[in-house]
Amino acid sequence: MKETINLNAMIKSKKRIYLWYKVRELRQQFLSLSQISRELGLNRATVRRYLEINEDEFHKRIEQGRNLPKKLSKYLDYIKGELQRQPFLSAAPLAAALLCLAAARLHRVALLITDI
Repeated sequence: MKETINLNAMIKSKKRIYLWYKVRELRQQFLSLSQISRELGLNRATVRRYLEINEDEFHKRIEQGRNLPKKLSKYLDYIKGELQRQPFLSAAPLAAALLCLAAARLHRVALLITDI
C-alpha cells in the first residue's frame, strides 16, 4: 500500500512539473492566462501561481510536498489502544466508535457555546 501511495505521489509530481513548464511555454507564445488555463485544464489561479514562482522555488516546493494535518491524528492514541486491546478488531466497529467519540466532542462544544 505504501508503494502505491509513493507511486501516485510521484506521478502527480511529474505531472505538476510538466504543467509548470507547459504554462511557461504557452506564456512565451503570448497566450493569456485564460487561454492557458483552458488549454491545460488548470484553474487561472494555478496558472498565475506557476508564472509567479521561479524554477528553483517550484522544484523546492515539489520536493517538500504538502504537510497537511491528518484527520484522525487526534484519535491516534485511542485507535492504538483499541487495537492493542483487540488486535483483530475490524474497521467497521472502530469507525463506529470514532463517530461516537466525534459526536460526543461536538455535543460538548455545543454545550459550551450555549452556556456563553
